[in-house]
Amino acid sequence: MGTYLEQANLSLDENFIKRVEIAALKTAVVVQQEASSVVGHSARLQLAQSVANNPIGYSRSMSPGVCADTSISAASIDTVIYDRVFVIWNTYCGVGQP
Repeated sequence: MGTYLEQANLSLDENFIKRVEIAALKTAVVVQQEASSVVGHSARLQLAQSVANNPIGYSRSMSPGVCADTSISAASIDTVIYDRVFVIWNTYCGVGQP
């Protein structure tokens, strides 16, 4: 379990950001294939298209959100990072926000 400072530093690590980038692109593909009846699909799809068009920018933006889970570390396996991106997706597209 990392400290906030350790997590912040991890979120700025270029190799970690590259891993978040691939996880975000993978999530974008899944979102594009989901049923339109999924809650917030329109916003989720808009984020998916934005990520596809600017994966580097969005991976830098999402990296701190991934690292907010203090169980995430540089040693985390790729599926754990993907799962975390999938979990925070709605936060980044505003679904469920008041």
